[in-house]
Amino acid sequence: MSENTHPRGLRALFVSVAVTTALALAAVVSWDDRPVATFSFGEDRVELAPFDEVAMFDAMTLRIDMPFSGYVYVVSFDYERGAVCYYPTDFLGTDHLGADDRMNFFAAGQHELPGTWNTKAQSWYIPDSRETMSLCVVVSKRALIDLEETLVLTRQVGNRAFRNRAMGMYMPRAGRAKVIGKKSMPHDVLRAAMNQEDSIRAGAMVPCRNHPGVFVKVLNIRISSPRPGVTPPNNPFGAQLNQLTKKKLKEPKPPKKGR
Repeated sequence: MSENTHPRGLRALFVSVAVTTALALAAVVSWDDRPVATFSFGEDRVELAPFDEVAMFDAMTLRIDMPFSGYVYVVSFDYERGAVCYYPTDFLGTDHLGADDRMNFFAAGQHELPGTWNTKAQSWYIPDSRETMSLCVVVSKRALIDLEETLVLTRQVGNRAFRNRAMGMYMPRAGRAKVIGKKSMPHDVLRAAMNQEDSIRAGAMVPCRNHPGVFVKVLNIRISSPRPGVTPPNNPFGAQLNQLTKKKLKEPKPPKKGR
């Protein structure tokens, strides 16, 4: 073999290995193999980039595009409320029941959460927090029983307590004293999602490190002041007070005495 043919042969070998490796990686997880989680906010259903602002009490929904059947978990974290489970919870009314009557099991396809209850579309809302809120979505090909057992001890979001079926926050059934996740995400999958740089970028969900078959995505949002006249959806008394205040302001002021 001559001097000139040896490097050329090595280059060909390196190129072949690189192409084979790239194809193998693409076969493991391609874009089409990943779920896509997209949050929408407000009446106009605006999609936000990481660390965009959203008004307090704005409506919030989640669209999940599933390339396979699996289980969905939605958990938020901020340093004011701690970890809060949005989906699934015992306090959420929903028309959707998947395999084994699990509300968080979805077949391949496109789904919207929190979905409908008695055929009426539901939505979550942005809480009255001044902290940056991390919205974490987990999609798994298998039920994450240990995660579910953890989430029942966090604060919960649901709509069963209010006549207008608006969302509110509940303490877990175990009671206030048993609440976990006050200072950090309370499970390895959730902590991994928060700490993976690729999980907080825009785009499809990414594989969760050290957890095969699990995909994660985190959207960090900054909460701003509520829109003028907007009150918490689960506070009918606040809404009535707001209407009375507006009516009172429109009434002509009585003349001062002595004039």
